[in-house]
Amino acid sequence: EGSGIINRAWRGSVMTDLWNAMRNEQLGTNGWHEPVEKEELKTFDSGATRTDIQERWSLLPMDALRAAARVMARGAKTHGDRNWERGIPIEEVCDHAFNHMAKYLEGDRSEEHLAHALCNLCMAVHFHLKEEGE
Repeated sequence: EGSGIINRAWRGSVMTDLWNAMRNEQLGTNGWHEPVEKEELKTFDSGATRTDIQERWSLLPMDALRAAARVMARGAKTHGDRNWERGIPIEEVCDHAFNHMAKYLEGDRSEEHLAHALCNLCMAVHFHLKEEGE
């Protein structure tokens, strides 16, 4: 029973810390009660507001992303889910991307070469950002 009291006290302090952190975020303060710059708000005709984001996902071609997702699903059957995240030299994924683009430009339609190239370029961007610390 004593451990139950300790567990409740621990949960209580964690929940209190979490609540305070959320409250501070909502109030726009950091731990020192200094104002934190908030993102610009977008106001809609209805009067509703929303934080503005930099990414414009709706501009991406969903059919191309779907084709890339099919390629990744087929690759996962061969190599396992997220195998590429274990690390592949960036030169290797770039070589594969260019190889698929060359095959497409040569008229080879035996595979979704552009979708394969897209997947490899996504991996290259991922590895590059990781190198840059982003």
